[in-house]
Amino acid sequence: MTIHLLTALAGGARLDRAIADQLPALSRTLVQRLIAEGSVTVNGHPARASDRPLPGDAIRVDVPAPA
Repeated sequence: MTIHLLTALAGGARLDRAIADQLPALSRTLVQRLIAEGSVTVNGHPARASDRPLPGDAIRVDVPAPA
């Protein structure tokens, strides 16, 4: 598993878009799946793809190792 710790840089963008912008190796579709599976938290709380993190929010993305 790979863990990515991000900080929201600007407010207003959807969470899935904000993550995909900061982690270009992950497609937005993959990011949406990780969010749905509970592998993404914002400030330690489960998140939804439509959430809009505020600047400075701590985002954790757990990406499972490839099978």
